[in-house]
Amino acid sequence: MDRWWLLAVLVMLLAGPARAQEEGLAADAGPPADAATLYEETQLLGSVRALALTPEQLQLLGTLNTQIRAERGALLALRAQLWQDNQDDFEAVIGAWETGERLDPRTQRSADNAIKTLQDAQADLAELEARAAQALIAELSARQVALVQTAEAAQAQAARAARMAGFTSVGEYIAMELAAIRDLMADEYVMVAPAEARRVAANIIAQEAPDSGALDATANVILQIMNQARAWTPPVYAQQRETLPQQIEAALGIAGQTAPVSYDDLLRMLRSERTPAAIALMTGSGGGEEQ
Repeated sequence: MDRWWLLAVLVMLLAGPARAQEEGLAADAGPPADAATLYEETQLLGSVRALALTPEQLQLLGTLNTQIRAERGALLALRAQLWQDNQDDFEAVIGAWETGERLDPRTQRSADNAIKTLQDAQADLAELEARAAQALIAELSARQVALVQTAEAAQAQAARAARMAGFTSVGEYIAMELAAIRDLMADEYVMVAPAEARRVAANIIAQEAPDSGALDATANVILQIMNQARAWTPPVYAQQRETLPQQIEAALGIAGQTAPVSYDDLLRMLRSERTPAAIALMTGSGGGEEQ
């Protein structure tokens, strides 16, 4: 029995009904009921204000948000229904995996079909959200578009974070690597520093060609940063540590390149149950740019 199949069952079906309650998709757009909801609404307002959406753009956002929340609600209902209809099959699969006993192929097939149905619905929702994001972006002015991270940039950022031990900040990632390399003995450092600088550079820029000029240039800058940090005495290093990520990014020429509104922010605007309340507040204030 495939363990990953079992994990898919547990995550997508067992956690589904609980997630429906947690997300509260059926809630209305009234006043926020708790601190978490208030925080989300504040984030939404920050994104809307950063873009300075016009009344027409806010209306489009509201329409897209309604469509997506309806589809998300349908997905959550599907999760609960699949679990209700196939609970015996799922429990049989889990039991067979735990005991190693032979499973009736019909039971396995029934459970597999339920999982496939859910995966297809999740893919449809993801496609709907992507189309909605593009529809909203298409109605933005050039100035507004410049403030939004693209889906491609978001994917590249996620891939880079995976290479950088989960760090989304290049400066924080390199600072972490510096902390480790400072503990090496002098002869060890001389031996490994160039290779380490190149490894870190490759994680940052993901160059496919190992002999590319961009990789070499980035590795050289990182090696210089490593040499400087290595030469600092412990008191100087402690003093510099707080601003070290910013110093590193400035040295690499990547400071200030983060879009004010990330792609995740954009998706949050399209998904959130609090978006109608945020739109109502903005509409009441009369905010928005003229195009």
